[in-house]
Amino acid sequence: EQLAEEEAELPPVIELPEGFHLLDESRGDTGRRYREYALGRMTAEQVTEYKVGFCATGFYRKRIVVPVYYLGTLVNWVARYISDDPPAGIRKVTTPKGNEQYSYLFNLEKVWGHETAVITEGVFDCMPIADMAVATFGKKVTDTQVNALVQAGIHQVILAWDADAQKEIWDSYNRLRITFDSVKVVELPEKEDPGSLGRAAMVDLLKNAHTPRRYEKMSGGEMQEIGRV
Repeated sequence: EQLAEEEAELPPVIELPEGFHLLDESRGDTGRRYREYALGRMTAEQVTEYKVGFCATGFYRKRIVVPVYYLGTLVNWVARYISDDPPAGIRKVTTPKGNEQYSYLFNLEKVWGHETAVITEGVFDCMPIADMAVATFGKKVTDTQVNALVQAGIHQVILAWDADAQKEIWDSYNRLRITFDSVKVVELPEKEDPGSLGRAAMVDLLKNAHTPRRYEKMSGGEMQEIGRV
């Protein structure tokens, strides 16, 4: 029973998806197609550094895959369909079943020891500002992720989430301000994210980061702005 309990506490074993190929090792026409797409989302240096690959066949075909490592162990991966309009029933972004992604932060080692960290939603949002940002794999910050930022020496955080995440931004602000010296937000344009805006635009927006607008839930469940913090 003790052995079974110990095994149950072990993190799941994550493997790269079937059909995964490193972009740096694929020079044919197929690899070139995926590499061109990847270079629209990140630099060639990042393709190599993050060991980015693709799946041209199998269940995850037509996807760019970004592995997520922690202390040298694969703990997650993010596979993105190479079209913004995938067929019905096909998710644009997917991750392996059973992963514990909310226990980790993508790119944490890059901001380790920094005073400030920008928090983005996804790995592709993180890429343009990878020297200063982490990704939470969604519109929330877990206690485990907060603890990881504290251990990394972070004292100030800036939320750079999509414009449709006002409730999540407000909820996260109230949680994060308990722990960090400063919590600010970046106002992104509608239907834009850090990945689509690019580095130059994000750097400009970060200069104007501020405390978030205050929202209150109305009786119908909608969020109404009632001022700034």
